[in-house]
Amino acid sequence: MSNLIFALITAVIGFIAFIVSFIPIFLKIKSRIYSKKILIFYFIIGTGLTFLLLTTIIFSLYDHSLFYEITPTPTPKYTFTQMAPFCNNPTGTTWSVPGPGIKASCSSEGLTLQSISNLYAQVELNTINEKPYYQNNFLVQVQIKFQNPNDSQTKAALIIQTPQGSFSGYIFTINSVGQWDLQQIISGNQIITTTAGSVNIAPSRPVTIKLVAQDKMLYGFINAERVVSMNNNLKPSPNQVGLLVEQNGNTSSPITFSNFMLET
Repeated sequence: MSNLIFALITAVIGFIAFIVSFIPIFLKIKSRIYSKKILIFYFIIGTGLTFLLLTTIIFSLYDHSLFYEITPTPTPKYTFTQMAPFCNNPTGTTWSVPGPGIKASCSSEGLTLQSISNLYAQVELNTINEKPYYQNNFLVQVQIKFQNPNDSQTKAALIIQTPQGSFSGYIFTINSVGQWDLQQIISGNQIITTTAGSVNIAPSRPVTIKLVAQDKMLYGFINAERVVSMNNNLKPSPNQVGLLVEQNGNTSSPITFSNFMLET
């Protein structure tokens, strides 16, 4: 229910309560059975109810995110899901081909990526239904599983708002001990960390990471816990989301991606 509808319903209920509370005053015009104390009591009750309902109306129209976290969800025009991203693609769906030094394998658990000799191992979603897609208001999420929970140097990541053939967008990473960061791609040689933190996760269990872009804001979630809320000033043309494994050494541990979803 929207805040406006809630406010209107609350206003109607408040008006009815206000009128009911003053019935004795209206009846006093025809009868003298109500004492002055009783009328004062009803007047206080009516005034209190009116104040309470007005406060409720104002609160219902206010920005609730100042009081508790709201999970924003853009109204999707299209929802694309793939249990094992990159693997067994539906007709019209294409992912980029992993380059040299990247190991990609498909199984019943999903897509497993591993970097053998590169800093990154990644695949990007190029087309859906043989067409590119926009990332103005969108939601993308994926489930990840660390195949070596003891390796905290290997990170799993979502890439968003990356134009094909150029450098831009964001990288949302997390490692097996719950350390995460959001990086902004400035150029091919410059990637900066905009925000970072840590959450409690079970390293041996699957973790869901999600990014939502809506109304020039960007939100990041780990297992439904919101960890990122920031302005999103990028103006994306048709571009790509992707899956990435990042490591600080020469060879990463393998990470499995599954239950991919994109709403645009």
